[in-house]
Amino acid sequence: MAGTVPASAAPEDVSEGLGQFLGGDAAGLNLDAIVELQGAYAENPSGTNPVSANPLSAELLNSVGVDLGGSLQLLGPNGILQLGTVNQFGEATDEGDARAAAGAVSDQGAISVGGSGGFPANADLNLTPLLTGTEAESILSALSLNLGAVSSSAEQIDGGAATTDYDVAGATLNFSSPLVGAIYGDLQTTVEELQTDVAGLSESISGGLASVELGGVATLDSEVTVVPPDLSEVLPAEVIGTSSGVTVDLTSGAVTVDLAALLAANPELPDLNNLGPNSPLLSAGVTAAIADGITQAVTDAVSPVVANLENAIQAASVDVDVTIDALLIGEIAVTLDATVQELLAGEATAVFADDQEGLVEELVSALGLGSPDDLLNSIVNAVTGSLGSAVDGVIDAEDTLDEITGSLAAEVVGPVLTLVNELVAVTVNVQPATGDLGGASTTVRALQIGVLPAAPLATVNLASSTVRGTDVPAIGPSIGVQPSEVEQGSSTTVTGEGFAPEESVTVSIPGVDGGDPVAVETTTNAEGEFEVDLPVPGDYPTGDVQVTAEGAQSQTPATAGLVVLAPGEDGDDDDDDADEAEVDPSLGVEPDSAAPGDEVTIEGDDFVPGSTVDIVITDEDGDVIGTIEDVQVDEDGEFSQDWTVPEGTDPGDLTIIAEDDEGNSAEAILVIVDGTGPDGDDGPDGDNGADGDNGAGGDDDGALDPGVSIDPDAAEPSETVTIEGDDFTPGGTVIIEIVDEGGNTVGTIDDVQVGDDGSFVVDWTLPADLSPGQLVVTATDDAGNAGSGILDVLDRDGAGGVRDGDGDATPAGAGDGSDRSGGLAATGATVATFGVIALVLTLLGAGLYMVSRHRRLAEGE
Repeated sequence: MAGTVPASAAPEDVSEGLGQFLGGDAAGLNLDAIVELQGAYAENPSGTNPVSANPLSAELLNSVGVDLGGSLQLLGPNGILQLGTVNQFGEATDEGDARAAAGAVSDQGAISVGGSGGFPANADLNLTPLLTGTEAESILSALSLNLGAVSSSAEQIDGGAATTDYDVAGATLNFSSPLVGAIYGDLQTTVEELQTDVAGLSESISGGLASVELGGVATLDSEVTVVPPDLSEVLPAEVIGTSSGVTVDLTSGAVTVDLAALLAANPELPDLNNLGPNSPLLSAGVTAAIADGITQAVTDAVSPVVANLENAIQAASVDVDVTIDALLIGEIAVTLDATVQELLAGEATAVFADDQEGLVEELVSALGLGSPDDLLNSIVNAVTGSLGSAVDGVIDAEDTLDEITGSLAAEVVGPVLTLVNELVAVTVNVQPATGDLGGASTTVRALQIGVLPAAPLATVNLASSTVRGTDVPAIGPSIGVQPSEVEQGSSTTVTGEGFAPEESVTVSIPGVDGGDPVAVETTTNAEGEFEVDLPVPGDYPTGDVQVTAEGAQSQTPATAGLVVLAPGEDGDDDDDDADEAEVDPSLGVEPDSAAPGDEVTIEGDDFVPGSTVDIVITDEDGDVIGTIEDVQVDEDGEFSQDWTVPEGTDPGDLTIIAEDDEGNSAEAILVIVDGTGPDGDDGPDGDNGADGDNGAGGDDDGALDPGVSIDPDAAEPSETVTIEGDDFTPGGTVIIEIVDEGGNTVGTIDDVQVGDDGSFVVDWTLPADLSPGQLVVTATDDAGNAGSGILDVLDRDGAGGVRDGDGDATPAGAGDGSDRSGGLAATGATVATFGVIALVLTLLGAGLYMVSRHRRLAEGE
């Protein structure tokens, strides 16, 4: 069913698609307004949608009367334009997408390339009636344009730029010209003239022989027989030439130009279906190509005719019998038998009759010639000379061809094509600045034909497709009412979201006893939201009622429940509110610090029972480093989810946020430490630590077992201690690093020399600002072997570590039953704890040493 094209779209329309095969104007008549020619128009939501299709039969198209004046019709029996059956398609969707097509297209708007049986969509334009009885007939006697399947399509999706396409299955320009036909007349005249010249060759040769000089001692008589060809048989009844899509019939003067083939054969011209917007079909480049094609076709047609004429003349036989009557000598006979070609090529010879040698010698002597051949050559030369003067111009094919085709471009092709362009102008891939559906629309036409374009008699649009699309957000309307229980005579506030932006919305409750609904009108904002008060009449029945909101554009109703109460009646809102469990979610992570590669457990509490949560983990810069979706919350509002810290995560705080389906959220902090912590790969308990598989106490012990001691093993800030080491790589150096209980480096000593026995000694002064506690002193040699020792930092009054129950200072980590003597902690947790710390710092020291060493090497130290 076809939609009617309005002057302008309805304001609420989000999409329009119009496929119209025939339009334009003719003799002042607007073809677009003819009802029988209406296209397929879809408009959403105000008209036919989402799809409109309107095929037009050939009978219908060609029955529409459009008078062009002077008994001419545009269409119909006496029309200059004949059309085949076509299809028209328009689509306009709720989402704002628009599509259109016209011509040889399917019911889904797809172009059938090359046409289809059901919709050939061809067009034949016959302009010969415009030539009849005019002076132009001396140049053009007939003119027509045959078009194969003509189609176009356009679409605009998701509010993006419109895309267009067109297809013309073929275009053939046909014309007949007396100027072209005159070329055949020129050929006939040439043949007749040649026939006369050939018929007179015998007389010409005889005359030439009479001029042979015999010195008065002899006379010459000749009998010449030339058998002339019938040159009329050489000229065919039809002379047709072809070149690059151009066919020329010189017999009738008819010229056929297959424009698709012509364009395809010319690499400098685009193909018929690859022309740019608003391209003239008969552009200057195309016209020049047609002119070249016609000239070449005529040349190709005439060339073999001229060549055949030349061959026929050259094949003619020339028989010459000469009698020389020599005074006092006697008669001498000479014969010459050859073709015209042999004579002109110098290949002919004359001979004396047999048994005349004596007579010939006497004659040659009497004539004063050197030999008998001189006499024979004079006879041959006389024949050839007279023959050449008669046929030289005839047998020169190139000169003959030039006479026929030399003025072809200027005197024939030029005037013909100039007149064609004055009669018809064809534009391909027409894309007007303003679409047929207004400024926001896009139109493409496969073809536009202008008849007498200088003062248009008709401008005919073929296969026009127009679209106007928009980007319509996905419609998912919902509403809420607050309060959900109201007394008769009061009102409730209805809020809505997910509607189309700025659309009119009707909010209503059913009418009483089948009467009109109780309704209010409102308009959504740019986000598709609204808020409106809905009154409940005082006599409205109590009980449950459904509130409905429907947008004029989205046309998708949304509903919500409402309870109407009698005045003073208690509702269930309070109980409902009490029944609704409030949630106060919280989130934790165990452990709350971890290294890359470690696994932690994220636990949530007091989220919405039975919902799912999405977990997002971000670093200190706000970059997301991990997400976990759809974690199930149990009936108690709790969940537990394991997560592994990605390798390469930088130390620092990670923020973990969990949010349930209703938007309730909580967050927790996970501290990321590097891999040198107690449990890291490089820590004391890791694979590379002192107690790990690769450490000093592991399965892969090395040959060396370095050790470090400090004397004294307890000192106050600013005091100096002696650091001693043994069993390091002999002759090498060590780097010493001193680290406090927080892992902070408080001192380093570079390039301490190791003796040949693997030992070293170095003094170190404690920084003045050190706090009481314990330090781990780690030495690492060139080979990465490391050892550690413990140094207690005391208060200025000699106390360090923690206070015991009496307020006396004891080394950190020492408690009841522990003692300190010599240089090392004796027993208990302190030894274990700082053994671990020592191993950690031993490995740290080894790493720092290697880094320092590499840096020095890189700097050239």
